[in-house]
Amino acid sequence: MLRITLLLTLVALACHAAPSSDDAAVEPLYRSVTIADYKTALSQSKSLVNRQKGRIISKTVDKLLDENQKKVMYYAYYLWNNGAEDIVKNYLPLQFRMIFSQLTVKLINKKYSMELKVGLSTDSDNERTVYGDCGQVGERAAWEFKFNEASDEKVYFKIYNPNDNQFLKSGNSADRFDDHPIYSSTNSDTFRHQWYLEPVVYNKELLFYVINRAYSQPLKLAQSNDLDGDRQAYGHGGDSSGAPERFGWKIVRY
Repeated sequence: MLRITLLLTLVALACHAAPSSDDAAVEPLYRSVTIADYKTALSQSKSLVNRQKGRIISKTVDKLLDENQKKVMYYAYYLWNNGAEDIVKNYLPLQFRMIFSQLTVKLINKKYSMELKVGLSTDSDNERTVYGDCGQVGERAAWEFKFNEASDEKVYFKIYNPNDNQFLKSGNSADRFDDHPIYSSTNSDTFRHQWYLEPVVYNKELLFYVINRAYSQPLKLAQSNDLDGDRQAYGHGGDSSGAPERFGWKIVRY
């Protein structure tokens, strides 16, 4: 009896220690994405779907989000841009489908639970200051990601407000903290109008850093409210690492 018990214990320990077949199957695709061999990653992804193993793609993306977040967006872009839109739609988190389909979404700051919105009034340049608002502000908080270009493993978007026909942009000048105020403008012809996204998982929730191309500054909201209870939006001039709650944004369907 003792021998049988010992044998069963050893078998149980071995099964617990051994990687699952799914874990092993993740590695080839994970490796291709991490070394930026996206052509191979595309072929592997299509093969997995054809063999009815699309769950391996989802598990790979989960691992990337945990260990190598900066690779996920370009992998999703490469799939989408090379005839594999259905893989993005079916096996990646819903947010990627909303982004690449240019669906109308809301951007909600994680820390303050405020929706990003354009201001009501325009300045002398016909631009609007951008804020975070915790209330229901309607179409002023509606945004669409317009693909611009991909280079250096970054995917650049213009972020468009259809209600006012304006694009999110970073201001030219910085304050004493090196923060750049955020506006919306009708034109969209500079790097200040382009943004790239870096996903991050915080408390099991998928968030995105929204980073300006011109200044490499992540979008944030001011720590203080104005008289209306709004918080002005800025590009952050300091170190943003290790603070996904403050700099992370939820992307939800409008």
